[in-house]
Amino acid sequence: MKIHPALVCLIFFSLALSPAVQTVAATVPDAAEVLSQINPKLSAEPISNDARWKKPDKVYALVPSAYKLSEVGDFDKWLTEDLDVEVVFMESPAELKQHADEVEALFGQCGFFKGDYPNLKWIQNLSAGVETCAANKQFNNERVIVANGAATSGPAIAEWVIAAMFMMQRNLIDYSRAQAESKWMSYPSPIPPGTEIRGKTILIVGLGGIGKQIAWRAKGLGMKVLATRNSSRSGPEYVDYVGLADELLELAKQADVVVNAAPLTDKTREIFNREFFETMPRHGLFMNVGRGGSVQQDDLIAALKAGTIRAAALDVTTPEPLPEDSELWKLPNVFITPHDSSFTAESAARRWVFMKENLRRLVSGERVYNLVDLQRGY
Repeated sequence: MKIHPALVCLIFFSLALSPAVQTVAATVPDAAEVLSQINPKLSAEPISNDARWKKPDKVYALVPSAYKLSEVGDFDKWLTEDLDVEVVFMESPAELKQHADEVEALFGQCGFFKGDYPNLKWIQNLSAGVETCAANKQFNNERVIVANGAATSGPAIAEWVIAAMFMMQRNLIDYSRAQAESKWMSYPSPIPPGTEIRGKTILIVGLGGIGKQIAWRAKGLGMKVLATRNSSRSGPEYVDYVGLADELLELAKQADVVVNAAPLTDKTREIFNREFFETMPRHGLFMNVGRGGSVQQDDLIAALKAGTIRAAALDVTTPEPLPEDSELWKLPNVFITPHDSSFTAESAARRWVFMKENLRRLVSGERVYNLVDLQRGY
């Protein structure tokens, strides 16, 4: 039986969001705790002041059962208990498509909203990435309001970055391979000495909800923190310097570690290319928790093979899933995870608490979090 690619993506994303497969249950925090931790951007005015906004008669939620937060028991009741509109839960894109003409408000993942929605007013996107929203002309227009889940996965992804950075800098991936072969690689050893983190420079490309969480942790480890963002030079006190996008190459020269945490837009597509990798120090570590499309992957492979950069840690690739015959799998200086750096029980609980609160705000017309400008792509 041939499985449609969209169904494969839906199953994968379901697993990535669902705490049901977690072995450790998370305590469900309250909204104040979540908002304090992730500090999402709040709109300047109530969303009801936006001429596009309308309180919907119903909210259509494409939330398959595998997504739902098991810790709260009756998930549907929990998610909607503060809403004074009906929420219609859907299991599949095909089921949602049957109601397309009456849909005014959508909740779920943009990539799975198939069909024509002539009366659509607003969308709450589950994840931070909105490239599929931006690519859809039904959503990327002047009549649809879009909010996303930016920053909800920030703490989990930031911990992945710190963990992978230590692993690569201390050559733990080499020791792991030695352990698999029952080899005791004591000093003197063919495995080179590790590198300590304190005093090193990290460059975070994309100082958004994820980038700030990485920066805070890196600063706490004694690193010098540089960052770039497209909008301004402003940043929190734990970032030593914030540059604009056109400073990327100059800042890359200074960085022992580079982390891509930027959204995928026309401006960020394949910005990590041969020129970039040749600008980095040869001992540099490249890490990607943004999107695979930001990297010219053949250029990255060439740089890793030639020693232009020392190593890479990748949670995202192009394409996904990464094909079995990709050279990246076999390179000894590469660490790969399958786009699951946000995959923690705590992250799932945090995401749903945030979604519950922002849905309430969107329905009631209050100030809302994480409004997206699809023209910019974030």
